[in-house]
Amino acid sequence: MYNIMKINKKYISIACLSVLLIMILFVSSGVMAHDDSGISTEEDSRLVVIEINENGDANWVIEQREILHNDEDRKEFEGKISEIENNNMYKNKQLEKYNSTINVAELETNRSMSLDNLRVSAEILKYGHVGRTKITFTWNNFANINKNRNIIIGDIFHDGYNLEENEELEFYWDDEVLKMNNSEYALEPKVTGRNYIIWDGPGTFGDNEMNITLNSRDDNITEDGTVGFGAFVTFIAFISIILMVLRKEN
Repeated sequence: MYNIMKINKKYISIACLSVLLIMILFVSSGVMAHDDSGISTEEDSRLVVIEINENGDANWVIEQREILHNDEDRKEFEGKISEIENNNMYKNKQLEKYNSTINVAELETNRSMSLDNLRVSAEILKYGHVGRTKITFTWNNFANINKNRNIIIGDIFHDGYNLEENEELEFYWDDEVLKMNNSEYALEPKVTGRNYIIWDGPGTFGDNEMNITLNSRDDNITEDGTVGFGAFVTFIAFISIILMVLRKEN
């Protein structure tokens, strides 16, 4: 009985450690969430986050941040929160604005598009002197998908796009599902990664300047058919733990 319990504990430990390693790898390779810790507390700013889906749709988050310098500013922003929460005037205005933007993009790209699930909210952030207004929606058929199933981002910006002072534009995609094959843009990004590109304003995308191509990623298989790096690391870690535990047992 003792030996059976000892063996069971050994394999339970191995299983727990393996699950932990897999979770760490999964979190590190997934979609990068925006970190509010970088919010400026000195100047008004704007953030546009666009998360690309495998079907070409995009989830948008647009945040306007206002610096609340004193109690009067905070009281005024609290009134704005009440207005947004208690009637649909602000939401309908935003719905009209972004539907109009999408209608123009339809004509320019000759591609059918639509807007879904527009939501608006406002809050005073926990440190008390930044008021944030947030608009979220899904832009259906945002990216162009060609006959080779390439997901091509950027044609809606081909007439140019201006990033204002204190404005940030962020593109994200799920690294478990999509991979970037090509990127062309003249405006230098602030930072890039496996699943994100971030630009800081001021700056301008000129005509036909933004072209970013993504492709679907087949689970753990790379383009040349070999096992992906994340799966390889997990496998090596799993084998190492087994060998270490067995060595201690012997």
